[in-house]
Amino acid sequence: PASSRRHSVTTGERVGSSAVAAAATTARGRPHAEPTERKQALPEQLQRCSSGECAELADHSVHPTQMSSIKRVVVFGGTGFVGCQVIHSLVARRMTSTPALEQIVSLSRRGAAPAHFANQPQLHRPGPHGGEEKSTGAVQWLSADAADVGQYEHLFNAETAVVITNGSPPLPTLSAEAQEAQRKANGGLPTTIIKAAARNGVKRLALVNAAMPSWTPAGYRQGKLDALNAARDFCADPANPRDAVVLQPSAIYGTRHTAHGYAIPLTPVLYPASAVLSALGAVGVTGALEKAVPSVFANALTPFAPVEAVGEACAAGVLSPRFESKGLTLISAAELGDPAQWKDE
Repeated sequence: PASSRRHSVTTGERVGSSAVAAAATTARGRPHAEPTERKQALPEQLQRCSSGECAELADHSVHPTQMSSIKRVVVFGGTGFVGCQVIHSLVARRMTSTPALEQIVSLSRRGAAPAHFANQPQLHRPGPHGGEEKSTGAVQWLSADAADVGQYEHLFNAETAVVITNGSPPLPTLSAEAQEAQRKANGGLPTTIIKAAARNGVKRLALVNAAMPSWTPAGYRQGKLDALNAARDFCADPANPRDAVVLQPSAIYGTRHTAHGYAIPLTPVLYPASAVLSALGAVGVTGALEKAVPSVFANALTPFAPVEAVGEACAAGVLSPRFESKGLTLISAAELGDPAQWKDE
C-alpha cells in the first residue's frame, strides 16, 4: 500500500458540500502507522472527491508564521472521550514545553472535572513551581456554551492555542431538524469557535474532524466539511498567518467513562476490527474494494485510531515546533496509529 503523508496547505479550493477530504485515505497496511518524517512534506496529490470522482488539487506554498510562545491552551469538549485524553496529553507536556505552559482550560457544558480523573495517580505531574499537582489541579474546568462566544472569548489572545474536540456522533437522522442540528454540532459550533479565535489573535489551533465515507449521514458530513473549511479560512490570510492542525480519524477506540466514572472499554471490540482492516490492506483487499466501488468503500476501510494517539496529536498540533509555520496541516487516519510518534524528542 502507498505510504501516508502529512499535508500542509494554506490556500486553494474550499471543500464543497459534496466533497470529502480524501487526504485521509492511504497506508492501510497496519493499524499503527510508522512515524512520518518530521520535515514538511507537501502532498504528492491532495484530492477532492465529488460524487465518487476525484479531482486533484495543486500543491500550495506555505506562509511563514512568527509564533508567540503558547502559555495557555483552551480545550473545547475537555470532559468528553477525546477531550479527556487531550487534557491528559497536555498535562504530560506541561513542564516540557518551552517556556512552560502556564494554563490548561477545559470548556464544556458540564464544567466539572470528570469523575475518573480523580482516581488516576498517573496524572499527578510536577507543578510549575515544584511539588505535585493532580490533573484536576493543573487544569481550570469551566462551563461554557460554545455557541456563546461571550462566555469564553476573553480567554483568546496570541499566547493562547485552541483545541476543538466537541461534536455529535454520525447517527442516522430522520428529519430535517435533526439533520440541521447534527450539522450545527459538527460544523456550526466549531466554525463559531474558529472565527472567534481568529478575531482575537489566536495563532494555533487543532481540530478533531473525521474521515468520512460518502454514505455518512448528511448532517454530520456537511458539518465536518464546514469545520474543515473554517480551519482552511483560519490559515488563508497571508497578511496574518496562522497554523491549524486538522485530524481526520475514522473510528476512535479506547476507554470511555460515564459521568460517574465507570469505564466502558471499547478496545476489546474495535482493536481486533482495526487489525482485520489492516491485514486486509496489507494484501491489497481494501485498496481493491475502494477502487472498484469508491462510493461505498472510500474512507470506510481505514484502521481505527487509539484515543491516546488522537490526544497526543492534538497536543503536538498546538505546542510542537514541527507544526509552526505550516499553515493548514491535515493528519490522515493512517497517521494516527501510534501515540509515540507525536511525542517530541
